[in-house]
Amino acid sequence: MKNMRAEWGRLWQDPAISTTGSVTYPPDGRETIYPPYEEIMSTGTVGEYLEALHRIFDERPYPKGVPDDFYLYLRQRVPTWVGLKELPPKTPIDAFGHVG
Repeated sequence: MKNMRAEWGRLWQDPAISTTGSVTYPPDGRETIYPPYEEIMSTGTVGEYLEALHRIFDERPYPKGVPDDFYLYLRQRVPTWVGLKELPPKTPIDAFGHVG
């Protein structure tokens, strides 16, 4: 199943019980990669994902050419970003958000 941009803000889990994971990560096995956004900022490795996250948080307004919903894209891209900093930057993230 392909990534559906309209669902990036959907809460897939109850935020009250999901404290370490992204509540917008789809657990139904769909792809979380969105090729048009990957052309703007790649998230194919842990290092690239963290760099994109850093740019979104630190550059206000968003960097030129970055859509306003890019943060929503990043939130649904991986189940959690907790612990990503401890992984080697070249660790791949596949099209379904699986790390490693």
